[in-house]
Amino acid sequence: MDPVVVEVTREALLSSYPDEVEDLDAALERIEREGRSRVRPPVGMGVDMLPLADYVLPAVAALLGAVGGAIAEQASAVVSEKTKAGLARLRGHAQDPFVPLAPEQEEEVCAAVVLMLQGKVTPEEAATLGLAVVGALRLRRGGTRD
Repeated sequence: MDPVVVEVTREALLSSYPDEVEDLDAALERIEREGRSRVRPPVGMGVDMLPLADYVLPAVAALLGAVGGAIAEQASAVVSEKTKAGLARLRGHAQDPFVPLAPEQEEEVCAAVVLMLQGKVTPEEAATLGLAVVGALRLRRGGTRD
């Protein structure tokens, strides 16, 4: 999976649900093994027990344009062309400095993450993770919007 997707997901989980970070490597393995179309819980785990990383990774990947399908369509519905272009630059040129998103673009990113996580996690978790993804994108620039 795209290293920028993994890094943004890791930072989002670290800032919002640090106990879930340990599940990230296992989630990456499951997604790579089973494909991005439908992640299933490990054997013996109920759907409610699926780690957050299994939901957040595809959401961040869709947001950054690394996957197609229904998830990416949901993200596209709320993210403007300007925001899509900025996120694409981030993914395509990880070594280049990331031009920070404007406040309205950050709102779009947060809304897209919440939409993609709807029905998969609680509304509170979705909102927290949406803000955490925005925070992780800010860290790509080195901290804050200046």
